[in-house]
Amino acid sequence: TSRKLNTGNVVKINGSQITNQPISNPILGLEGLVPGLLITQTNGLPGSRFTALIRGQNSIQNGNSPLFIIDGVPFLSDNDALTQLNGVLANSPFNSIDPNAIESIEILKDADATAIYGSRGANGVILITTKKTKAERNSLSLNISRGWGKVTRTIQLMNTQQYLEMRKEAFLNDGIIPTNNNAPDLVSWNQNRYTDWKKEFIGGTAQTYNAQLRYSGGNQFTKFSVGTGYYKETTVFPGESGDKKTTADININHKSSDNKLNLNFITSYSYDNSLLPAQDLTTFINLPPNSYPLKDAAGNYVWREADYSVGNPLALLRQKNEVATDRLTANSIITYRPTNSLEIKANFGYNKVSADEKIASPIVAQDPAYAPKGSAVFGDNFIRTWIIEPQVSYKFNLKTKLRIETLVGSTWQKTESERKLITGDGYTNDELLGSIAAAPYITATNTKIQYHYAAVFGRIGIDWDNKYIINITGRRDGSSRFGPDNRFANFGAAGAAWIFSKEGFIQKAMPFLSFGKLRGSYGLTGNDQIGNYQYLDSYKGTIFAYDGQPGLTPSRLFNSNYSWEKNKKIELAVELGFFQDKLTLNLNYYKNKSDNQIIRYSLPAQTGFTDVLLNFPGMVQNKGYEISVNAEIIKTKNFQWNTSFNISHNENKLVSFPGLANSSYSSTYVIGKPLNAYRGLHFTGVDVQTGIYQFQDLNKDGIIDNGDYDYLGTTDPKYFGGLSNSFSYKGFQLNILLEFRKQLGRDAVYSYSGILGALQNQPVYILNRWSRPGDMAPYQKYSQDFTSPASSSTNNISQSDAILTDASYIRLKNVALSYNIPAGWIKKLNAVSWKFFFHIQNLFTITKYKGHDPESQSLSSLPPLRMITVGTQVNF
Repeated sequence: TSRKLNTGNVVKINGSQITNQPISNPILGLEGLVPGLLITQTNGLPGSRFTALIRGQNSIQNGNSPLFIIDGVPFLSDNDALTQLNGVLANSPFNSIDPNAIESIEILKDADATAIYGSRGANGVILITTKKTKAERNSLSLNISRGWGKVTRTIQLMNTQQYLEMRKEAFLNDGIIPTNNNAPDLVSWNQNRYTDWKKEFIGGTAQTYNAQLRYSGGNQFTKFSVGTGYYKETTVFPGESGDKKTTADININHKSSDNKLNLNFITSYSYDNSLLPAQDLTTFINLPPNSYPLKDAAGNYVWREADYSVGNPLALLRQKNEVATDRLTANSIITYRPTNSLEIKANFGYNKVSADEKIASPIVAQDPAYAPKGSAVFGDNFIRTWIIEPQVSYKFNLKTKLRIETLVGSTWQKTESERKLITGDGYTNDELLGSIAAAPYITATNTKIQYHYAAVFGRIGIDWDNKYIINITGRRDGSSRFGPDNRFANFGAAGAAWIFSKEGFIQKAMPFLSFGKLRGSYGLTGNDQIGNYQYLDSYKGTIFAYDGQPGLTPSRLFNSNYSWEKNKKIELAVELGFFQDKLTLNLNYYKNKSDNQIIRYSLPAQTGFTDVLLNFPGMVQNKGYEISVNAEIIKTKNFQWNTSFNISHNENKLVSFPGLANSSYSSTYVIGKPLNAYRGLHFTGVDVQTGIYQFQDLNKDGIIDNGDYDYLGTTDPKYFGGLSNSFSYKGFQLNILLEFRKQLGRDAVYSYSGILGALQNQPVYILNRWSRPGDMAPYQKYSQDFTSPASSSTNNISQSDAILTDASYIRLKNVALSYNIPAGWIKKLNAVSWKFFFHIQNLFTITKYKGHDPESQSLSSLPPLRMITVGTQVNF
């Protein structure tokens, strides 16, 4: 339907808004553009993973990811669908999608908009549509770009002089004499040596190479488009590592001469090869600044100095983690219209994503002092989905103003996944690491899973004079993730809209109002993101043999009685347009309640199992508002200025959880507070006499322990959004996107690992520490003794409200500048258009946060990079 006649909440992002950003993962291009959609990038590695939430967390323990649809075919529902061996959180399967091939991305949020997808869309739906040719003439498009990326914000660490003063003071406070065993940095290592480990490990320049070629053509009956692309991105780590991606797609559309039959076929393929270290080197930037060089003059690894070792992170570069990901998506839509009122349609889709992983740990990458052996891990796993969706729709008019549209259809979906994992240990020759058979010791595991989903649905839409609109959807869903008696459930939604700007009295009273619509929706849907086979007895192999034969032991308790989680959604909204829609305003209020929660209920140990999955009468509520404004500020012949603004507020709350106080979740959840609640100690500061962190003894028992835990807060954003401005002057185009969040985050200093004074570098902020009785300082005294009171208080500080700090930020997310060469200049080249562009991602961030990045909030993972890209696009 059209946006004006829609009764649901749908936000559409054009492909140009994605391609204006120098990204390889198109989902990351939605940050700051869509109200109600919160996307968080995990790190700055190529193919970085992400989390996506639409209007908050609905399920206490199960899936909260939206449903992703690519050209009508369901894609992976979350980032963990393909289990990976490495822990660097890269190689997102969405990285296999070429951003330049995207026509649009639509985000469906409320019950009415998502009803057609049923329980699969309980947490919202993100529809990705790739480009389709529209022209009837042959055309060729070439896009080439080159980019560079650097780490921007990082926490400032101590220099050698500051670090050694900290270490000396720590030993003095502990009354311990430094020796080579406990303080090689003070006794044996060069006291004037300084190495900036941030520069060594993450100070490089990432480079990107990007090229796409597309050929389109056809006539009035048949149109086609063929595209291919290549993308390469390196890392800021030393050595050779990065990601390479090759993509190809074909789109064919054919219609009969009488316009009754329409055939559309889309297929896309991508091959992504990622080669990264076995661990994120950002973890090691806190090595002592006067530590020994990691390589000698001959280029050999150095593992120790003065018979003391802190390891050698550079050796991780030899422990290659290679992931080869293949994605194939194919979709065919057949539409037949025997009359103008009747349409028969069928959607056939197939999607397969496979990942072939290899992790090698060669002997040369390990400390030779321990007589190491090589090891290798080979993982192979895939997920494939088939879907068939026949539909019949019929529309007719009664009288002249009443229009009725009906639709009935069904869905059959089958998803299979399989994983094989083989580990080889004991290699004595690094040249044999690629051979499984050469390993002296081999272990292997495998899993195979099937998921079936089926549904029938119907929808009726009633429209009176394009003024009063009602849309009602009903469906029956079935999922194989429940027991035989609980697999099917009924759901439905209703949406209504009143376009009041068409009323005569409104037009007379408010002539400046060009469009006005009130709409609302209510619906009930289910959630089956609970994993497969959870209701069955299951067994796993034992490590002990019986009479030389392997055995089995029970691993899960049978329970087929649990059923669907249920999510009730309600929304009220007003959409306004002023001055011929030069200014539009959308206001949305929603309240979602999810109950019949499926949780893991703890069992006594004597049952032989730790927990069992069952329905629980707990309820989770998400409510909030979304505001979006679009304005055409200036429009002249040569100059245009358009601006867009959106802001969202979501309040997540655990409404009820019967028996919470006496359950195993009493230290995790709090009634009336968000699911992402922090519980812990109340920090009262540093004792001015002892210099030790102090905490509030809530239960007055004289002991600081978990009995003093209280609700501390949440890291859920209070509000978030974005501001976009677009300027054009003659051939120049400038787009600027600001993203902002108001939130708490984990303090980068209080939550830093280790006590203040241990054998590792520390942030310069802790120079403001307690050093003598009477000092008032935010940080406790230095200590290197892990049995000291300072060590115990360090463990407590990470479980207190001291680690919750202001992590709000405003980020200049993207700047895109382009210039279109005038048509007269390129006419001699027989080109239709020629554009040069310049893009900057993550230009700067305004924040009080002391850590690397207020979005990822991690000191052990690479923060998002500042990327600069230059390129050109020419169309013939």
